[in-house]
Amino acid sequence: MSFEELQSEANAVIVDTFKLSTGAIYNGGSSIDGIFSKDYLDAGEGGVSFESSTPAFVCQAADVPAIARADTFLINGTTYSVTGIEPDGTGLVLLKLRSA
Repeated sequence: MSFEELQSEANAVIVDTFKLSTGAIYNGGSSIDGIFSKDYLDAGEGGVSFESSTPAFVCQAADVPAIARADTFLINGTTYSVTGIEPDGTGLVLLKLRSA
């Protein structure tokens, strides 16, 4: 078995272990397994308060081979658009999202 095949199998185990129970609907069509996070950010400083969240979705790159900015994901009843695409070089891709 090649290294790439081992890496693909490892990625599948990671995604399967931590994936959303409902999946994510990609561009209104297929369901994609992946890991969703929506970290809270509080960047208040000097009496100025700024709060935000940083939604992101990690999935196998092979599941979204033609991913592009502005593509959409429906996750837990909220539609998000892709604002950033960061392949990690191991077969996974981090998609930065924002509420559409």
